Amino acid sequence: MSTQVIRNRSGLVGTVGDKGFPVVTSTIIGSPVYKAGIDAGDMIIKADGTDVIDGVSFTNIINTKKPGDQITLIYTNRTGTHTTKLTVEESPAFEVVSAEKAGKALTAEQITFRNNWLSSKVK
Repeated sequence: MSTQVIRNRSGLVGTVGDKGFPVVTSTIIGSPVYKAGIDAGDMIIKADGTDVIDGVSFTNIINTKKPGDQITLIYTNRTGTHTTKLTVEESPAFEVVSAEKAGKALTAEQITFRNNWLSSKVK
C-alpha cells in the first residue's frame, strides 16, 4: 500500500500517497460507518472489491447502492488490515415532503406534470 496516514505539526491527520480514504474525524454514533466499526484514524482502501482512492471514489461506490445493500470494506489502522460490512441506510438528514406541506404553491405546469406522472400506466 502506498498511502500512509501522517499527523502534521497542527495535529491534523493527512495522507501521503495515492490510495485510500482517511477517516479524519470521529464517526457519528449510529451512522452506517460507525456500525461497521470504522473510526478516526482508519484508512478505507477497498469497497466492494474496488480500490478507494479518495473520498470521491468512496462516495461514488456508495451512490451505486440502495438502502439495505451491504458493502464489504477493507480498511487499515494502527493494528493492521481489517474487513467489515457496511449496510447502506437512508440519510435521516433528508425528508421528502410535498410542496404544499412545505408551504409552497405549485404552478399550473407543476400540477400538470404531477398529475401526468401519478396517472402514468408505465411499469
